Amino acid sequence: MNLNRPFFLDKDNTPNTWLLLLEFSLGNSTRNSFTKAQHLTAFLPTEILQTLGPKIVTIMKRNKSDCDHFTELSNLVKDFYKPTETELFDKYFRTQSLGSLSPSQFLAKARSDLEQLQPGSSLNINILRRFFLAILPPTARAILAGSDKSTLDELASIADKVLVNLPDNTVSHIDPSITELIKTLSDQVASLQLAVST
Repeated sequence: MNLNRPFFLDKDNTPNTWLLLLEFSLGNSTRNSFTKAQHLTAFLPTEILQTLGPKIVTIMKRNKSDCDHFTELSNLVKDFYKPTETELFDKYFRTQSLGSLSPSQFLAKARSDLEQLQPGSSLNINILRRFFLAILPPTARAILAGSDKSTLDELASIADKVLVNLPDNTVSHIDPSITELIKTLSDQVASLQLAVST
């Protein structure tokens, strides 16, 4: 790798690829973590230096024997571009649907996927609950709207039973305006539940 390669973000809007290439290029010639960190700092864009400057200085001032400077700076830069959990969930759930999965199976899949995308994100129960409810059919959401004291796993289990017991053609016999009203009301209830619980 050319050490003068400009900083860039990959298709997932992360600096991970650039950081990896930089580490590879420095690995053989520069084994000292502090020196690698100096190279890393020199190539960072001005906007990162302006925002993270004090934290970078704090890391670089730490004792060389007590700190892996390159790794800590790399993690700092990665965190700078990490989306908020709400942004992560919004992006993920926009591409998802129940499909042939039961609500419980979908919830398990969503938790696993979110953990791979951003470790620890699936532990944010309030946001996960809101997005999970939003992906359910409007009729199921309306039935679950009063279950605000149930855990997320309990809600998924109830949703399993609700969907099994709904006739396949239930939605086709409901007036579209009523379906839209149910959807709007269940969205409002989910938002209120999130506001109360935060």
